[in-house]
Amino acid sequence: MDNQIGTALIVSIICFLFSYLIGYKKMLFLVIGYKDELFLGDKNKLGKRIGTIAFLLGVMTLLLPLGLTWFGSVALSVYGLISLILVALTICLYQLPYFNVK
Repeated sequence: MDNQIGTALIVSIICFLFSYLIGYKKMLFLVIGYKDELFLGDKNKLGKRIGTIAFLLGVMTLLLPLGLTWFGSVALSVYGLISLILVALTICLYQLPYFNVK
């Protein structure tokens, strides 16, 4: 259990760091495949949205050991499904600059 908590803590700190750098400092070069000259949409919105998604992944990763203790493997399945949905949303936000979510 201690190993799970330590690993989750390290991974969530990394997610929080990327969330801060991408969302607030607008360091979009940290996004894999991002090229400033090829992106046609609003770079501020993209940074905020991807930063928010990285923050949500960090929170979920931080809570994963607790969920595994309470709910067992169901928590891992739910974590995987939500993570997959968030990654798909990130791809949509990057590939479709006109994808306006309010």
